[in-house]
Amino acid sequence: TVNYISTSAQTIINGNYTNLNGTGGNRTLSNGFAVRVANVFTPGAGVYTVTGNNFEYNGTSAQTIVAMTYHNLKISNKSAIVTTSGNLVVNGELDVDPSVILDLSTNILSGTLTTNAGTGIIRTQSTSPTPLPSGKTWAPIIQYNRALGGQTIVGGTYAKLINANTSGVNTASGTIDIIDSLTLSANSDLDMSTHLLTGIGGSISGTGTLRTQNTSSVPIPRDHIWNTITVLYNSSSAQTI
Repeated sequence: TVNYISTSAQTIINGNYTNLNGTGGNRTLSNGFAVRVANVFTPGAGVYTVTGNNFEYNGTSAQTIVAMTYHNLKISNKSAIVTTSGNLVVNGELDVDPSVILDLSTNILSGTLTTNAGTGIIRTQSTSPTPLPSGKTWAPIIQYNRALGGQTIVGGTYAKLINANTSGVNTASGTIDIIDSLTLSANSDLDMSTHLLTGIGGSISGTGTLRTQNTSSVPIPRDHIWNTITVLYNSSSAQTI
């Protein structure tokens, strides 16, 4: 364990830490190369300056992402589901490595999030209208998995989208463009409302329900096989099938 425990301001230098304790005064995370934590990060109550910093959680057992503001955040722990202690703010790049599972639980991911990378999974059970930033292009797999539904599927571009509620309805807040695959898990229900569903360059799987009230000429992608999905065109106005 490395302890930065002065009550005065300190700079936490880049390096590989097993346990990192920043309890005390205000802290600056040095920019450039990464601060990597393999086990527990204890930030303390001080104010953190993170501009230009790369922070990585790279453990090999269960790890918790500290709720705070990050510039660039990388998660490379593939050994266990990585959880969060509260809401996360990322104002640079979020990188979720392949085989990583980041479970936000009911916490919110926000920030300017200039870019994201990796092909791991981000799970959310939040019922906030913005559980994730909207209007982004998501490289990681995004899974909305609150069992009771009632989630907002934020508008944006998804490499792969999984709707995994088992009761209730999840509702889109804007146009959803899918680069690769759409999965509607058994008993799941995705209501596009009047928003467009576009793309789907890969597979459509699952046995859930897709609803649309969109009245455009192409409310959902054409020339796809929907044989395991129930598709409901349920507007009271005229629609194009």
